Amino acid sequence: MRLDLLLMRTARAGDVDGWLRVLDEYLEETEEIGLDHDQVREEIANYLMSKGDFEKALPYAETAAESWAGWAMRCAATCNEGLKRWERAELWMRRISERYENSAHDWLLWVVRTGHGERIAAAGRAEEWLKTVGTQQATSTGVLVKAALIHILAERYPQAVECLRRSFELKPDPFEGHPLAVCADRLGDAGQRDAALQDVVSRSVHYRSSKTDRPRHDLIALAEVLQKVLTAGHVGRQQLDELRETVRRAKESERPHMNYFAGCLLDRRGEKDVAIEFLRAAAHDQRQDAYSVILARDELRRLGLTPNDIAPRVKVVEP
Repeated sequence: MRLDLLLMRTARAGDVDGWLRVLDEYLEETEEIGLDHDQVREEIANYLMSKGDFEKALPYAETAAESWAGWAMRCAATCNEGLKRWERAELWMRRISERYENSAHDWLLWVVRTGHGERIAAAGRAEEWLKTVGTQQATSTGVLVKAALIHILAERYPQAVECLRRSFELKPDPFEGHPLAVCADRLGDAGQRDAALQDVVSRSVHYRSSKTDRPRHDLIALAEVLQKVLTAGHVGRQQLDELRETVRRAKESERPHMNYFAGCLLDRRGEKDVAIEFLRAAAHDQRQDAYSVILARDELRRLGLTPNDIAPRVKVVEP
């Protein structure tokens, strides 16, 4: 680790004003080589934002973003979002999507998550990426899931089903099996929906998460409960209690996904009010960039909720 970054991370426990003064002197007096100074500015901005001081963070974030480094522009977007400077925040997200192919859909996701910005233009950039990668021949689960997300936001459920089906065949992650069931359900394809849930129960137990090297048991448990709901043919108090308890017992990181998947299937069963309960829980999760959080917000808008009902909250995690 560079000495200046070590200083930044250890000095926080003491005199913050003095720490900032030392770093400002470093930025002023040392020669700028590569992205060194911008990394320091981004580190300072993230720290200040973690303390809620977005105004003070802004000049550091904006200056770093002038480098056009993806991480620096994302920092500037977050800071402007925290200040509700929506046009400026969108500008940085647009630049990220236009500059970096792997982030081509990030602008669209930002627009959907916040409810601000030019959705048609952002979707157009994501569609350009879809044409470039040619998902018909894709063998990367990352590409297929990203493509499925874009199709879902455009309500192209047959294409989303195809991408998710192929991705699940390559890697039986229940995170892909559940949305496959949701999309099939929206197409009225009960056979494919039920098969997807059964695959989550029977095949995903053999899948190991790259983060934990263990199966994603909470998502498998949700599939089992949803199977009971669908078999019963109605959503009674017992089924709802079991759904809520299954989500409550789950790891915090899995809850937004579980709430989103359950909410979508409940809505299709005519349980709009309960569906909104689950979808709102997903939409307000702190992991704001999670696909399920973004999709839940879009779903709530489709169900008639206003942006104020699902207002985004900026939370910057201290690095």
